Amino acid sequence: MKIRIIKQSISLSVVAATMLALALATTQAAQSQTLTVIHDFTGGKDGSYPKAGLTMDKAGNFYGMASYGGTYGLGSIYKLTHSAAGGWVFAPLYSFTGGTDGAHPEGNITIGPDGTLYGVTEFGGTGNGTVFNLKPPPTRPISALSPWVETVLYRFAGDSDGAAPRGRVTFDSSGVMYGTTVGGGVQNNGVVFSLTPAGGGSWAYNVLYAFTGAGGRNPSGGVIIDSLGNFYGVTLNGGSSGWGSVYELALVDSAWTETTLHSFQNGSDGIGPVAPLIFGHDGNIYGGTETYDSSGGSVFVLKPSQSGWDYSQVYDLPGHGNSGVMGQLMTDANGNVYGTAWANGAYYNGTAFELSPSDSGWTLTTLHDFARSSDGGGPWSNLILYTDGKLYGTTEVGGAHDQGVIFEIAP
Repeated sequence: MKIRIIKQSISLSVVAATMLALALATTQAAQSQTLTVIHDFTGGKDGSYPKAGLTMDKAGNFYGMASYGGTYGLGSIYKLTHSAAGGWVFAPLYSFTGGTDGAHPEGNITIGPDGTLYGVTEFGGTGNGTVFNLKPPPTRPISALSPWVETVLYRFAGDSDGAAPRGRVTFDSSGVMYGTTVGGGVQNNGVVFSLTPAGGGSWAYNVLYAFTGAGGRNPSGGVIIDSLGNFYGVTLNGGSSGWGSVYELALVDSAWTETTLHSFQNGSDGIGPVAPLIFGHDGNIYGGTETYDSSGGSVFVLKPSQSGWDYSQVYDLPGHGNSGVMGQLMTDANGNVYGTAWANGAYYNGTAFELSPSDSGWTLTTLHDFARSSDGGGPWSNLILYTDGKLYGTTEVGGAHDQGVIFEIAP
């Protein structure tokens, strides 16, 4: 069986100089937002290619991971603190060594019930990825650059337990952690797993569900959990047409049962969703897809109904082949949806966008078209709405060193 796994997109499409200049003049006139780069990744200790976006804690600090760079070139974890002067202070927290601690972190950081950081690496450990915890050193650090302490909670063996975890991990109200792996499992189609605190700092690992391929295979992005304890997620492959699916896992007679909520058809609905799902403020489930055709991927919604969940298209994004939504979406209290699309836009290097609902449908507003210059390029990021009304995120490449940036968009 061949697994279609989306790889690092370091090389993005290039547009002819004349087209680029015309698009720049047209697009910038239509945009009233201002993008500011608040950190340029150098590829050194700070990291490079920050494919995953940001996570904000209760104090308003941002945390993120870079898939490469760091001291050993195998990924890093960093923090951004809002200073009293109004700027942002960047601090590297940890560099992965590529040994038992993991390598090439994937997905967003999760802040656990204890206030510390949790995440996954796609490689390292025994070679098949890890789940880790990161916390400040037990004694006062000598400086802000003092590394935090990483503890590996589980190392995947690459067998029935799963391999190559991706996406963010999720906690339920009892403190149990859940996540997904792209590979491994009894048929090498990936798994949904749990880690339960077992006392003394140890965690008990369990495979909740191993995908068979009938409803979907190769889950990516982790899971979200509803109030009844059901899980929802996406798969890169499988489903009725082989182009991926949205699934639900429900506990029935002490066994987890998979229900396919939508199978992607490689049409206007896109293919193989990478972006994690979210529950919107309205209680609906939102997600995004990529595409290989002339469209630019899609944003979709699942609404609860008497028969389960009803799938519908929110918007077919403008774009071109091999583009679309890779990062988690965000909704606000007014029902607007925010996100990024990694190779869409006037320069084929990504956009940040807003979708606004109305009685006549959805309206797309381009917040920024990335040019893979000083502004960055290729965003896989979620967007975070900060208390100052600005949106924050990351790009995988671009910036002063072409190693990615952290940006803010001000209205």
